[in-house]
Amino acid sequence: MATSGLYGSSTAGVVPANPGAETTGLYGTTVRFGVTGPTGPTGPTGTTGATGATGATGSIGLTGPTGSTGLTGPTGTQGIQGPTGSTGNTGAQGPFGPTGSQGVQGLQGIQGNTGPTGPTGSTGTSGAGGALGYWGSFYSTQDQVAASTTVAYPITLNNTDPDSNGVSVVSNSRITFAYPGVYNIEFSVQADRVSGSGVDTIDIWFRKNGTDLPESNGVITVSGGAAAAKTIAAWNYMLELVANDYVELIWRTSDIRLELIHEPAGTSPTRPAVPSVIVTAHQVMYTQLGPTGATGSTGPTGPTGPTGTFGPTGSIGPAGPSTVISNLDGGAPNSNYGGITSIDCGGV
Repeated sequence: MATSGLYGSSTAGVVPANPGAETTGLYGTTVRFGVTGPTGPTGPTGTTGATGATGATGSIGLTGPTGSTGLTGPTGTQGIQGPTGSTGNTGAQGPFGPTGSQGVQGLQGIQGNTGPTGPTGSTGTSGAGGALGYWGSFYSTQDQVAASTTVAYPITLNNTDPDSNGVSVVSNSRITFAYPGVYNIEFSVQADRVSGSGVDTIDIWFRKNGTDLPESNGVITVSGGAAAAKTIAAWNYMLELVANDYVELIWRTSDIRLELIHEPAGTSPTRPAVPSVIVTAHQVMYTQLGPTGATGSTGPTGPTGPTGTFGPTGSIGPAGPSTVISNLDGGAPNSNYGGITSIDCGGV
């Protein structure tokens, strides 16, 4: 026989199925889901009745006083939570089908030809180097005298070689360096006794940025009478300097009749004038470079070769076998609902 609902008429539990009959409920030893029949057409909607007229609104009465809040009753005890139904076992997952083979990659296009190289730019002007580093040459055409034997006097320079580069004289005596480096400073002076006779001395030393340099002094002796007193003194000093450092030559004499003298040009034969002082300074260590010439323009880039096409994509492998899920609850004893003993997914 067939039942007509989801539940039996018995209140004692699950209505057992007749083994020899087909059931349309959820209770049987095995259930196979059939095809759902088409939904029947929806019946026509009935007409809506006319809305009655709205009555007149009555006047609002006076608001009565708010009553006191009543006591809150005790909270009832929470009911016992029912047991959770057991979960059915999940069937094993079917194996994955094999992956299809990858298609063959297309051939790479031929690379375009490289464009011609642009012309080489012209070579820039050579920078200063070697003996052409920073340097300066200076001299004096004046006699230099001392008014006291107890005062130190700066040696002055009133002429500069016009080709001097990076080294100059400031405030008549300060040999100033515009760029850092190691410089060799050389000088020569012509001393003379302008009157009297005797043996006297002149001290000459170096001063950097207003401070005397240790161990930089030298002493020359001028002896004899005025006609035989001319003496040349010359030596050099090497210094490491930073930009805008300056160096001075300082002198003192033991007799104010000793001077640094200048002499005019001579005749018969013609000969140059004699400076009272000559000073040269040249750089011996530096990193000076000339400017770099302009870079030539780059030649045009050759066209790019065509891109190869990709091979066809491999076919997708067949699907793995279907999975049967069984024994979901299984109609547990004392359950108010029937269980599904098995489901055949039909290869899905």
